[in-house]
Amino acid sequence: MRLRQLRAFRLDDVQVADAGHVVFHSSIFGVKDSYETIFDRGCFSKTVNDHSGMFPVVWFHNPTEPIALGNHVEDAKGLRVEADLDLEVETGRRVYSGLRKGYIDCASIAFSCVTEAREDDIMHFREVELWESSLLTRNFASNEAALVDEVRARTGIDYPRPPVVAVTESDLRSMIEALRGLQRRELTDAEATLVTQCSTALQTMIAPEEGRPYPNEHACRLQAPSKFSDFRRGTRKHEGKVYSIIFGKLKDSDDWEEQAYRYAKDVWEAADARAHCKSHDGSFEAASGEAARSCALGNTSPESPSIALPSTALIAVQRELAAARASRGPARPPSETRRTPIIAPDIHAVITDLRALGGRL
Repeated sequence: MRLRQLRAFRLDDVQVADAGHVVFHSSIFGVKDSYETIFDRGCFSKTVNDHSGMFPVVWFHNPTEPIALGNHVEDAKGLRVEADLDLEVETGRRVYSGLRKGYIDCASIAFSCVTEAREDDIMHFREVELWESSLLTRNFASNEAALVDEVRARTGIDYPRPPVVAVTESDLRSMIEALRGLQRRELTDAEATLVTQCSTALQTMIAPEEGRPYPNEHACRLQAPSKFSDFRRGTRKHEGKVYSIIFGKLKDSDDWEEQAYRYAKDVWEAADARAHCKSHDGSFEAASGEAARSCALGNTSPESPSIALPSTALIAVQRELAAARASRGPARPPSETRRTPIIAPDIHAVITDLRALGGRL
């Protein structure tokens, strides 16, 4: 039996009509994902023909929560899905509402590879066997490791996770320098997108707790990360000592709650951090004190501290930020700039997250 896999994509062209009718792409051709794989045009043609294009559309890859039977066809962009959501069941109504309101904005497929070929170190899927298409809440398309963990928790199906890469101290310094340059002026659309991508990629490291115990931070878990769809990091003082707060945005809600605390071990003794955590009914784990080093990327070495990530997203953003910084010319006229929701205070928060990540190296 072939191994089943997952891949997720952001819904950038979803059409939502009355009576639950939706049209979207659950896979895009020619896009490299965090697994370093690409779906080639035509890879779905046989499986679509074999099933007359009809495959289940389900919620979060859970086979016990089908919400439609979708007509799947290949077009120039990818795998196009047209379906009428079942509004007679609660999940169908909830997904329909989420699509209309925008907090469900990702799609994913479950599939098995039939034939593949490697080109320039990228694996290309030539033919795949499709199992189903799924709709997902926000951010899972940019964090496929979190998607796999969530689906595993919901269904028990052991889908493979993305490969581990590494981010070095040099990468983090480069990103911080580039972001500081952006703080002093308005952002173009492209720059705003890069900052958003950087912030999203950082969520992979801030919230998941697979790397515990952290080498330089004591950890206090207040709630399970699986309850949340988005994460942000902030700081607070207790008796003159600063500690970090991981805020989580509840799934299917606009509410944010405290998910975890982090205490820098050079500021907090383990006993003090444990007492503070206990006073908030948290689950405590002391820092390991061991340096996290990796040679997962070809440009790292034992002398170059790095942190393992389940996605290449942050590396890609780092390179684009560095290129943008190097190519930045004189100040642009006002017509080439625009005010965006991503302004200096938000960039400062991203820089804070990067520094916190560096503290784990």
